[in-house]
Amino acid sequence: MELRHLRSFVTVAEERNFSRAAARLNMSQPPLSRQIQELEVLLGVTLFYRSTRSVELTDAGRALLPKARTILFESHLALDEAKRWAAGHNEKIVLGFMSSIMLSKFHVFLDPLHQTKPAASFKFVQMRSDEQFSALLDERIDAGFVDFGLKMLGERLHANKVIAQHFLREELCAVVPLDHPLAHRKEIDLDELRDEPFAILERHLFPAHHDTVIAECRKAGFAPRILHYGDQIPTVLTYVTAHMGVCIAPRLAETSWGSMLSFVSIRGRPFIDIHLITRETDTRDAVSVLRASVRRYGELE
Repeated sequence: MELRHLRSFVTVAEERNFSRAAARLNMSQPPLSRQIQELEVLLGVTLFYRSTRSVELTDAGRALLPKARTILFESHLALDEAKRWAAGHNEKIVLGFMSSIMLSKFHVFLDPLHQTKPAASFKFVQMRSDEQFSALLDERIDAGFVDFGLKMLGERLHANKVIAQHFLREELCAVVPLDHPLAHRKEIDLDELRDEPFAILERHLFPAHHDTVIAECRKAGFAPRILHYGDQIPTVLTYVTAHMGVCIAPRLAETSWGSMLSFVSIRGRPFIDIHLITRETDTRDAVSVLRASVRRYGELE
């Protein structure tokens, strides 16, 4: 039995007329009749009651019809799936990122990726930088956006064949409530926050950000009085909105929080760097386009 037998059977069953079914299948009536007869012989049953005026399904025909439709539908799905894979349209790229505030920058590489691979699928997974590194090596993610310094990972990157590319240099700002005395200043010395309670990211979750904040405060001549810890930048900013302290956060967060908090530049413009990490052995087109897009954007930063 071939698919053409089932296709002819379903068409005749739907049209209830051999002439109309033949026209719909773009064939003449005699070959169509032969295919139905061949199917009846193969199955050992009569599928249609035939008369000069109509064609009606037998009980065996009615039992076969839904199964035949399912087989034809599944065969179309299988062919479409094979064509999609052959065209590379079923590529799935899993991207790691640290914080939701980063997502506003992802269009700079997602646009070119989508133009090149319009049917590829993308999944975003929020992870700490160290988690992303491990997940990349285990192939649970295909790329990650991390904030750890490359000096501390240089040997590990080389040993594990991981490519690191600069993506974003993000300015760190002093963040205070809107009614804070420093809220309307364009720039401050970090020393002006020495008497303020601080909210900060937990070090075991975001060591690079945490250590940068501590180092900048020490450079300004004081150790921050930390009262509150958060597991994400939005958590830390929530403490500030409640007048429970001040914090140092990426300028990028101002897009979402600027109406509730004041982001004030710090003299000297401290910053953190965000890097893209990918496996050197991953040569898929979508990953290559991702690297190229990030490289171009990083060069403009």
